[in-house]
Amino acid sequence: MTTKVKLKELVQEMDVRSDQMSVFLNRKSGEFVTLTDEELNAAEEDEPLDDYPEWQQKAIEVAADLLEHGEDYLALPSKIDIDDYGIMRSFCSSVGDEGLAEELHSAIRGRGTFRCFRDTVQRHGMLDDWNRFRDKALRDVAIEWCEGNGIGYEE
Repeated sequence: MTTKVKLKELVQEMDVRSDQMSVFLNRKSGEFVTLTDEELNAAEEDEPLDDYPEWQQKAIEVAADLLEHGEDYLALPSKIDIDDYGIMRSFCSSVGDEGLAEELHSAIRGRGTFRCFRDTVQRHGMLDDWNRFRDKALRDVAIEWCEGNGIGYEE
């Protein structure tokens, strides 16, 4: 049976990624698994589960299963796969008002890009537009990931 995911759930899982955690799709169960670097390292080093709180022990067991049966798990798109800066740049270019587009492009130059961009979007009352644009971009990445990995999807 081919694994099938709901696009909305996949996009939500992709959106919570960070440098200290990874999200995987269990191909057999169709469930998303979120594991921290600490949990993956503990499983890799085969550390005693008693050294960890009960809630974390289950995650370490899942991490051990992932290490043993890696073919059953598929890593979701990483930060590299999801070009947040590129999505912001595309949004800026999509704005019809040239002056506003230039102001948005200016906001994504230099330090503090993400904060400055968000502040500019909020100041101009465009937060809903930005969120819809970003959600669609993440959805497009999710569809491409599914198709590239033989994963079925539905709305």
